[in-house]
Amino acid sequence: MGDKLFKSEDIKKIAFLSSLNIHPKEKKFVFVKTNMVKNEYESHIYLSSFSGKIKKFAKGKNPLWSPDGKFLLFTDKKDKDFKGQELYLIPYDGGEPYLLTKIKNGSYSNIKWSDDSKGIYAIKKVEEENDSDVREIESLPVWQNGGSFIERFKYSLVYTTINGKEKEIKPPKDDFEPMFISLYKNKLTVITRKDRVNYPAETEIYVYDLNKKQWKKLPLTFKKVFWLEWVNDKHFVFLGHDGKYGLNTNMHLYYYINKNKIIDLFNNLDLSFGNSLNCDVRFGSTRKIKLIDDTIYFVVTEKERAPLYKITLDGKLEKVLKDGSCEDFDIIDDNLIYINQNFLKLPEVYSYNKNKKLTKFNDKIIKNYTIKPPYYLSVKSEDNTELDVWYLPPYTKENKGTILEIHGGPKTAYGDSFMFEFHLLASNGFGVIFTNPHGSEGYGNDFADIRGKYGTIDYRDLMKAVDAVVEKFNLDKNKLGVTGGSYGGYMTNWIVTQTDKFKAAVTQRSISNWFSMYGTTDIGYYFVTDQIGGHPWENKEKYIESSPLFHVDKAKTPLLLIHSLKDYRCWVPEALQFYTALKVRGVKTKLALFPDENHELSRSGKPDHRIKRYNLIIEWFDKNIK
Repeated sequence: MGDKLFKSEDIKKIAFLSSLNIHPKEKKFVFVKTNMVKNEYESHIYLSSFSGKIKKFAKGKNPLWSPDGKFLLFTDKKDKDFKGQELYLIPYDGGEPYLLTKIKNGSYSNIKWSDDSKGIYAIKKVEEENDSDVREIESLPVWQNGGSFIERFKYSLVYTTINGKEKEIKPPKDDFEPMFISLYKNKLTVITRKDRVNYPAETEIYVYDLNKKQWKKLPLTFKKVFWLEWVNDKHFVFLGHDGKYGLNTNMHLYYYINKNKIIDLFNNLDLSFGNSLNCDVRFGSTRKIKLIDDTIYFVVTEKERAPLYKITLDGKLEKVLKDGSCEDFDIIDDNLIYINQNFLKLPEVYSYNKNKKLTKFNDKIIKNYTIKPPYYLSVKSEDNTELDVWYLPPYTKENKGTILEIHGGPKTAYGDSFMFEFHLLASNGFGVIFTNPHGSEGYGNDFADIRGKYGTIDYRDLMKAVDAVVEKFNLDKNKLGVTGGSYGGYMTNWIVTQTDKFKAAVTQRSISNWFSMYGTTDIGYYFVTDQIGGHPWENKEKYIESSPLFHVDKAKTPLLLIHSLKDYRCWVPEALQFYTALKVRGVKTKLALFPDENHELSRSGKPDHRIKRYNLIIEWFDKNIK
């Protein structure tokens, strides 16, 4: 580790790695390296051997080999004025990329090659043009995060040959919103939303016989299915849950024999599928699960880590990768490659079989900059569960104060993953406290289930964590700050209405009023009913009790509100209401609105906006923690 201190602009020096894909015939693979160039992201596909001989292969992202290995499919945008997505093919044995197809005002997703490598199947999503600027809406949700109206979207399934000829497959029902597709021989399987309005969080599964050109609905009674792959002509494996703990119920892996025999491969394991560790150096598509013969490889969030597991169809479970955060992986013929990072190391590509790091894109940053491990504490919650708590001291001689960082979700987690923001705060003289209160991912369903409890046990967990760190390290309790985004923004708003413990606060993409959150956002009408309890007209008292806006008369802490104007996950009125109430009451407050950004500002916003956000946070704490 070096002695240089991070500045906000140094985020531009980091290489973001993603999209591992092993060649089906050769001992080679591709991955994507993305860098911030000027005020945008530039992605290149690299071709590498398993020993680490790497070369730049093409400009683009989302690479996918054809089954015969002759072509690599990828996305790029060579026409910068074109509003839409372009798909390209490049021959493996040499030659220039050529345009396969492009889609105006839309995108392809869940792309799957046909077994004969003669074409691809995909979900096609198009925003239809309209001569009128008036929006006539009859469905829910009204819009989606990022700013597009749902009413104008048309979803379809298409098959496109390698010559660019596209054919649409007739959908199984009118209200068709596919979320995932898989392909096995003549079976095209589609997971689709059951009903956008009445059952938005539930799914249905349909299988299309490519020979008979007929749809058949699978007889599954699970409320939610996220992924499915066929083992053979009759049996398949899938990820799903029964909704016992609401929307945030942990998924289990199931093996479908027939409608009367479905085996829970996880059995009593309370694992949290996928990588939910917070990280601000993650960019691009990643794999969470893969079926190889009779073995399923998958990533979970397990307390402070995101390991890779494998499980066989007879239930034999084994942890393959134990430490840090598995960001992506691919495996063929027992050759496993993966992208890993942790609190002290930025993402790089590794070979499991050779026990070797294959890339060194971020080595200079790790070598030259001050990056230190946090101290760890175990703190008892009020229900006797153990809270994982970390404290990262300042990297400077001067201690300007200590910032409590609160993650979003709430079902995500902090842990052994790289957070540039934490190292940046430490480089600017601030200590950082972070923890996983009740509601967090990785500790089981019971711990994560805070439906109807927002602002209660989770709030008290956070205060216990702060008090324990302050006492343990003899910190100045008069120099505390707090910040968080999304659910963390909600908790920041809640905290300033409950205590004067903090001298400054920064709330980001937050929630202040559950009434407006219910009726204005792309997930509000079903997320809020699940998390708070019922519709507003059914549970007025709870909505009021849990909304920071209705407790704003107690707020005194100087508050900076950061919000994106195209954030339709937590819409901008959430910030405007709270800002206005604080201003009217004479509380020191400031509102920073980011144009053309959405809920993902801190993770994938324009580079200059991400840097501006960092600077606003640091400046606010500098001025108000004295």
